[in-house]
Amino acid sequence: MLAGTAIGCTSLRSPYQVHGGIRYTLHEDSRFSRVEKGKNGSLMYDSPELTMSCENGRLRINGVDAGPVKTGDHVEVTEMQTVLVNGERRGDMTTGAELNRQRLQQSKLQVETQPR
Repeated sequence: MLAGTAIGCTSLRSPYQVHGGIRYTLHEDSRFSRVEKGKNGSLMYDSPELTMSCENGRLRINGVDAGPVKTGDHVEVTEMQTVLVNGERRGDMTTGAELNRQRLQQSKLQVETQPR
């Protein structure tokens, strides 16, 4: 799993930042988004409809393997929640839609069951 500190996406927006040898451009979801950067070079972006992670040379979108990433690649999450690697579309918020729906449902249940 990713070890790191949650940070605001704003620190990864102008115009891109490098982490683990990979360039990232991450456009914030207007409702919520967070980024976790691991000490091992891993990175996770999370928003209501899209989870994207790069770890151990693999890109995952909403829990689905979306191919390799390597040093020097440019990974972008667009304003439309599409994931591009070096300009090539690897997936979007519909990738792994059933897995993502289950993740959202579980999150909703956790929020509803927390004491106020």
